[in-house]
Amino acid sequence: MPADAPRKPVSLAWPAVAVVIMALLAIIGWLLFRTAGAPATGSSPSNSPSPSATAPDAAQPVPGVNGCLGGEDASVAIYAAMKAPLTKAGAVNFLATVLRWSTLWPKPAGQQSQIGPKVLSANMLQQLSQEKIPQGSKLWADTTGAVYKVTAFSDESATIAMVMESAGTYQGQQTTATNAAVYGMTVHDGHWLLSSSDPVVPGAHNPRKNIAAVKDGGSKLPDGCA
Repeated sequence: MPADAPRKPVSLAWPAVAVVIMALLAIIGWLLFRTAGAPATGSSPSNSPSPSATAPDAAQPVPGVNGCLGGEDASVAIYAAMKAPLTKAGAVNFLATVLRWSTLWPKPAGQQSQIGPKVLSANMLQQLSQEKIPQGSKLWADTTGAVYKVTAFSDESATIAMVMESAGTYQGQQTTATNAAVYGMTVHDGHWLLSSSDPVVPGAHNPRKNIAAVKDGGSKLPDGCA
């Protein structure tokens, strides 16, 4: 795991600040875009297929998807995500919203401990809880306009590859990053649960390769918030 940035930042020149911000985004990316282990339901980890090895209709647009389900505020939208139907559209909407919420920093007091177990597997929640974000920094993600592929779907699980834009602010400076991953979801207690994340291209941790693999034949989420 990338080294944690200091919790009490000192005054830095802009080049150094940019490096620190990129490190913060890398921490979040490392959390979201690596294998997260077994789902909370106790089943074995899913081996998420590469988008290139999916059924012919896997990259087709899914009717009814919304890159900003629940509105702009991810801390409010997360409640809408928990009610997403167990359909392809519901799975895409759930994932987009949970990704926005997972990268939101700071979150409302107590929300992570209360909401996290309902939307994340035990291992993913543990990793999220262990991340140390430097004091005064802000992180968030925007999935409006993101590219996605539903690579597998059933009544009990879904696998979706998605490109996500993330942003960070540290000591008043802002930067952005683009990441892609393939996410495994299961149905738990009647709602979706994000259980795993892996590189899109098996064995490839090169962001450009993973982003290109999703965008090749992928579908775009609507721009803006509803």
